[in-house]
Amino acid sequence: MGVFDMVFGMIYNILSVYAGIRVIELFLVPKSRNRNISIPLYIGTWLVNSVVYYVSDSGIGLTRLSIFLCFAVLVIFLYEGNWKRKVLAVISAMGLGIIVENIVWIFSNALGVSDGECRFGMFMLRGIGIVHCCSDREAAFF
Repeated sequence: MGVFDMVFGMIYNILSVYAGIRVIELFLVPKSRNRNISIPLYIGTWLVNSVVYYVSDSGIGLTRLSIFLCFAVLVIFLYEGNWKRKVLAVISAMGLGIIVENIVWIFSNALGVSDGECRFGMFMLRGIGIVHCCSDREAAFF
């Protein structure tokens, strides 16, 4: 894996974590944010997930487990709500991420698109999802 692929993958991971956080915020209200706590937790979520992806040879399963656990830590420390709503928010963020990735992989494989172009497609689809989540913040289900 080249340096460009790693940098692009880490940028994509930032976008993925941000999209997951935006989905969580559709279900949960952030506690009053102390930047000394929230920023290290957000950066830690991105860093842990990136390290697990690039260092581990266990595949996507371990990466998904790491992002699930990181999102769980975020909702415990940074968001208000009962445990059922927190679990729903984390599962929804994970589910949306998996669905988006699978849609892009299915279409890219059907069209014969290379891995790099496929990652770019996921990057763009996540960006569209973030814009949609940001613009429809008041249209939250709960």
